[in-house]
Amino acid sequence: MRAEQALQKFKESAAVTSSEVQAVLANPAERQALYKLLLGEQLRPMATLIRVAFQKEAEYRDALWEGTAEDDGDYYEGIYRCAFLLYCLGTPEDIPALWQAKYLNMDVGTSMGAEFFIGAGLDESIKFIENTDHPESSEIAAYIQGWFSQPDAMQWQKTWEEDMRSIISDA
Repeated sequence: MRAEQALQKFKESAAVTSSEVQAVLANPAERQALYKLLLGEQLRPMATLIRVAFQKEAEYRDALWEGTAEDDGDYYEGIYRCAFLLYCLGTPEDIPALWQAKYLNMDVGTSMGAEFFIGAGLDESIKFIENTDHPESSEIAAYIQGWFSQPDAMQWQKTWEEDMRSIISDA
């Protein structure tokens, strides 16, 4: 219920500063419920909420890695669920945040594949990253191009999208 209230509060104000929204963003279990709700929404108006939630997921995964937090459920997977929502936003400007999260630690890095980086489309994402001043832009572009140069990569992408939607819906 708290995730529903927080989402409603965000819709009313488009701000993440309300106590309802902050409480949900601070709670890994509530964030999972929020992601499930967000699947049924138009995501563009929710961009700020998704980006702040992604930051919280990165902080949570870092705390788990450092041993300053414990996970009594499967909430550690939230970073991928929220990254999928960033993917669904379809804005290439989120690529640097995804790349930074990929290198948060070994656990995140091995599971955050190239699939997450092309929400804006393959060509648009590569064009964006090649034309940005990000210090690792050539490495990011090569990573994406390397994965998607495989003959079946776009079919794998479609299957991945379906799987991610199912994972979030069933959480």
